[in-house]
Amino acid sequence: MIRFAAASWDSMFGWLANKPHPEGEGIQRSFEPTWTGPPWLTLLLLILLALFLFRVYRNEPLPNRWRWFTLAAIRFSVLGLVVFMLYGWVEHRHRTELPELVIAVDVSKSMAMVDAYRDARVDKAVREYFAADPSRFGQAKSLLTSSEWGWLESLKQHYRVKIVTIGDTVRELPPGDDGGYGVLESLNAADVKSRLGDAMREIIDRQRGRSTAAIVLLTDGITTDGVPLSEAAVYAQSKSLPLHLVGLGSEQPPRDVRLSDLLVDDVAFVGDVLSFDVQLHSVGIAGRQAVVQLLRDEATSPLAEVTVELPGDETPLAIRLPYRPLEEGEFDYTIKVTSYDDEPNHENNRLSRQISIRNSTIRVLLVQSAPSYEYRYLKSLLSRAIKQGTSDEKAISLTTVLQEADLDYISDEGMAVSAFPVQKDELFKYDVVIFGDANPAFFSHSVHENLREFVEERGGGVIFVAGPNYFPKQYEATPLAGLLPFDLTTASLPTEAELENNSFRLRPTTLGLDTPTFQIGDSPEESRRLWSQQPELRWLLEIADVNTTAMVLAEHPTRHTLSGRPLPVVLMQFVGAGKVIFHATDETYLWSRFQGSNRYYDRYWHQTIRYLSRAKLLSDRQPIAMTTDAQKYAEGDPVLLRVLFRDERLAPVDDHGVAVALEDEQGQRKSVVLSRTTTDRGLFETTLTDFAVGEYQVRLVAPTVSEQPAPLHFSVDSLRQEGSRLEMDAVDLKLAAATSGGRYYTIRDASRLLRSLPAGDQVRIESSDPRPIWNSAWLAALFVALLTTEWILRKRAGLL
Repeated sequence: MIRFAAASWDSMFGWLANKPHPEGEGIQRSFEPTWTGPPWLTLLLLILLALFLFRVYRNEPLPNRWRWFTLAAIRFSVLGLVVFMLYGWVEHRHRTELPELVIAVDVSKSMAMVDAYRDARVDKAVREYFAADPSRFGQAKSLLTSSEWGWLESLKQHYRVKIVTIGDTVRELPPGDDGGYGVLESLNAADVKSRLGDAMREIIDRQRGRSTAAIVLLTDGITTDGVPLSEAAVYAQSKSLPLHLVGLGSEQPPRDVRLSDLLVDDVAFVGDVLSFDVQLHSVGIAGRQAVVQLLRDEATSPLAEVTVELPGDETPLAIRLPYRPLEEGEFDYTIKVTSYDDEPNHENNRLSRQISIRNSTIRVLLVQSAPSYEYRYLKSLLSRAIKQGTSDEKAISLTTVLQEADLDYISDEGMAVSAFPVQKDELFKYDVVIFGDANPAFFSHSVHENLREFVEERGGGVIFVAGPNYFPKQYEATPLAGLLPFDLTTASLPTEAELENNSFRLRPTTLGLDTPTFQIGDSPEESRRLWSQQPELRWLLEIADVNTTAMVLAEHPTRHTLSGRPLPVVLMQFVGAGKVIFHATDETYLWSRFQGSNRYYDRYWHQTIRYLSRAKLLSDRQPIAMTTDAQKYAEGDPVLLRVLFRDERLAPVDDHGVAVALEDEQGQRKSVVLSRTTTDRGLFETTLTDFAVGEYQVRLVAPTVSEQPAPLHFSVDSLRQEGSRLEMDAVDLKLAAATSGGRYYTIRDASRLLRSLPAGDQVRIESSDPRPIWNSAWLAALFVALLTTEWILRKRAGLL
């Protein structure tokens, strides 16, 4: 018996339509013949009829071929209609339950985002079509319920629609009279998890035993918990449930400008340059101008700012904002970068740090044999240094030792003493010693030892100034030779000819310009320019062999050592807990003798002295601090770990002498070694990568100190955490749709969904009695119409 069912015959046989049926139900029609002959007999009969017609009409005297084909087709249709009627076809009507269609809506937090599409036309269209709520969730609600799109109204004609939300859990919306519209409109995208894969499996299991046509999911595809959607699609395919996925949002990362890794001293002297170093990152905003500003206590007027062009390759820009504080106190400084309206996250556009600005008095001991020009100018400069913001409070408490001075000078000069401190306790009261061209005959071996211990143990700073008479050549056999940043045996005094013909302008090195001593301008560029304009020097101790641990801060612009390196002019070396700076010339006073350069002479010496006495600032702070550049990281981010010895006496001599224990949540530990930075004696750092998601704790292992710093904690969050990724995961959505046998749509072609959904299987509830259609008046009319048409054509062709 030949039988078939038709679910969409209403469009072909509208005259068969019934009265409207209840919601969720449909009418299905099937047709079958009453004659039970074998199908092959019908086929044979039709073939024989076709052959007969071909034979008859082949000999017809027709003028052209198209009339031949037309008449043959009409006659074949007439005979075929006769055969159709002979079968006695009847119609069966069945009341059915419509298949279910599950519509799932993602309600995680990422769906609340309003995307700024890179394509301006798409961005404009989305904001116009979804003006009421252009967020991803707003688009989803509009597609389902708006008068323009109205998917729910259309889908309810063909399916029993079930609406569920996916977020922390799977929640089915109550059916209600409006099919769940009201509840859907009142929802917000606020769930902190997006379990797309697990939720899809749960929905499929809930539909077990039900006739389900498909599952429609409106989502951005971001899964933050459980299996991804593409894995659940394999399960859907095994259950013959196609997934039709509507991807909402932009596939590209959202536009963003953010700041990270702020580096700045947490304590500084009034008048010192504070360098605020920060990394500037940008995504999707290439070519725009951004202004980075330094603010204090959220003031509206910036203390410093720089304008940069944002790069297009997402490579971070290193930004430095220098500032010279002029007030004492505890201040909150903020680095802020331009915020753009199309950035979804403005919280990462600023970083803040509290900094203590001190105006402490520094105790300085100045030692010289005879009153050279360098000595006189330094004594005058340091003795009149007044604290910023005061009229008479000394910034430097100066004590001088002039070995060749008479007793009257010492008694008249309030700051002068007759001899270098003999007792260690007396020497250790000073913060900085400026040791010039002093006669070694006035010092005992114990005095030399005390000065060495002043640097190595007490952490004091010493500025050695070379001279033509005694220092350093007559100190080769003394303990002070071990403090010098070069091999004293290779140093030589300049000749008279060299003094006459070799005047030079000191040239700071890159390392020197990164050191506070040489930052006489308010920016690195200005400092470099100012140094190129300073008066020339003449006298220079020639140093051939610099220690490997020493740092050259300034050099001769043209003369070189035998090894090809420029002759050093200013060197620095960490020795024990302290620092040593060596001047290979005693003519810096020349900088103060020319109009306009005297202020930079003052600034250079004040900054050098303050730099060497940094330990004084940190005496009331935790001696050791461990820090990271952030407290929370995303999976895959590098972690910059630092250990700062504020009390540099505690810092190890070995440049790799700091080790920490890194412990994860499971208690597993590993040792990490940190390395000393080039410009800071007490700062050690390292960059760590490949962290698993979890909480971490850092403890100091080496060196062993009596006062251990508090353990440091940081966490690494999964990239799948809600909000850590904001771009639509189109790759996973496409894969899931293809795997399940469904389709993937974007907001551009979402209208195709209604035409692409499968019809599904209707479940028959009740069947009516058969109604014959073989004797229908419409078929009789068709039969007569065909014969009439054939007669007219033949008449016009002259065949009748």
